[in-house]
Amino acid sequence: MVIFYDFNNSLHSKFGDGKCGEFLVSVIVHSIVLGNH
Repeated sequence: MVIFYDFNNSLHSKFGDGKCGEFLVSVIVHSIVLGNH
């Protein structure tokens, strides 16, 4: 969970898109993580 949040925060800082961008990143990251597992 910590790694996920750190990754999300770093991307969120880059995009600075707000909650919409953060949600998109969360969905993408979850898809990648679930796909790898």
